[in-house]
Amino acid sequence: MISLRGLLNRAYGSYFEIVGPGWIETETYSVDATMPSNATAEQFQEMLRNLITSRFQLKYHVDAKQFAGYSLVVAKGGVKFKESVIPVGEPCLRWAGRRVSRWGGATGRA
Repeated sequence: MISLRGLLNRAYGSYFEIVGPGWIETETYSVDATMPSNATAEQFQEMLRNLITSRFQLKYHVDAKQFAGYSLVVAKGGVKFKESVIPVGEPCLRWAGRRVSRWGGATGRA
């Protein structure tokens, strides 16, 4: 089961802001469809967009929107990062003396 918003996120990617009535988050649907085994991610998204458009009679438009943001740039004095001492392929980060998995779960003391 997936909401219409979930389907739209998969069909258009999370880059787009999806605006619609409140029910697109609460109503859920079961989608039973087949696609070629060699379909690319782009082809899958196009097929899903076509399915949503035909089954939900979706009408949409694309708008440009300005918003504030920040740019990460190198300062005049150059890069001040130090080379990492964690071996390549190490699957964890260190935070406050604890080993933390990439997905955020603390795994105990380092």
